[in-house]
Amino acid sequence: MGSSHSWHQGTRVVSSRWSVVARLMPDEIISSWLVNTALIQGCDPMTLTLAVWPKWRIWTNDGDRIFNEDRLDPICALSGIKKVTLMSASLFPIAKQIYGKRPPEKGVWTWFLAPGARNTKRHSGIQYCPFCLKSDAKPYFRIQWRFAWHTGCKVHGHALLDRCHDCNAPVEYHRLLAEDKVITVCGTCKVDLRAASVRSCLPEALKFQLMADDVLINDVGLFQGSAMNVTPWFELANYFVSLIRVAQRCENEPLSEFLRLIGVQLPESIPMRPGNHLEILNTHDREGLLAAIFPLMSASKILFEEALQKSNITRQGLAGHRMVSPTWIRTTAASLPSTLREKSTRSTARLDGPRSRYQVKRMMARLQRKLDMAQR
Repeated sequence: MGSSHSWHQGTRVVSSRWSVVARLMPDEIISSWLVNTALIQGCDPMTLTLAVWPKWRIWTNDGDRIFNEDRLDPICALSGIKKVTLMSASLFPIAKQIYGKRPPEKGVWTWFLAPGARNTKRHSGIQYCPFCLKSDAKPYFRIQWRFAWHTGCKVHGHALLDRCHDCNAPVEYHRLLAEDKVITVCGTCKVDLRAASVRSCLPEALKFQLMADDVLINDVGLFQGSAMNVTPWFELANYFVSLIRVAQRCENEPLSEFLRLIGVQLPESIPMRPGNHLEILNTHDREGLLAAIFPLMSASKILFEEALQKSNITRQGLAGHRMVSPTWIRTTAASLPSTLREKSTRSTARLDGPRSRYQVKRMMARLQRKLDMAQR
């Protein structure tokens, strides 16, 4: 599980119509390569991409997704790098592996950090390791720093960062200017991100991170001693994330007892802004959630069944919240006692009156995100 993972090998430019092109480094994300290519040519990243794609505003979207590979034709012709190589530096191939099919063209991709783009501004979406950037002869951002299950650097053993240590702005290297010269400059306050201090990462979160990497590299995962394909494995992990969030939001003693018997330690504070996907949460919040689901994903079948029996959890407690349950969860829950009552014909929808605390927090979180982006 501690093996070294590589997502693509990078490339050297064979022949280019440009006088100089940045080398695509191993595991470099395509947006990082675009910015480095612009800076090495002495121009702004937005100027470069406008020249390449006059009718496509790549930085108003998530340019790392590259849903339509034909978009790469102009940059391949100019840079001399093959399309298949640049596609391997995008999120699309790994997303297709996790989904088991082409991922949706729009909306948040499950298990990939969402930038929360509004015009060219970002709410979040890119992580980094200051020590990795320091060790680079020419700094670049890695593709794995866009994975939502990555919260720590396995090389240096500390948590990844997702904000500028000086101004707390998200990483927005596409907003750099030619005079900034290096991709590690904060797009908002211009300090060097390599100077940030770090903290140790949670061991359980790093274990889950390496486990998920192994599933993708080997194209198969193990759950309770049985082989499982990539898609259902990640669906199950995503469901357990939802289960942890339910346990923190609601007072459900059987569910809490079940998680305790499995060995789950819920984060001390609720690691979520209500209404946010896992993919929008900051690194610290995701780290707590992923550390909590590691015991669930690594528990033996015997331990899991004993915890279900001793906790007296019901079918609805395990698989009753508002989320499509994976097949394994539905099969397991079918053997549990049910507390389902006959539905009332009377509508229970609240049409007026005060909103719940959860709804208010959800609305406030959305408003705060908009205010944060408006102030930059």
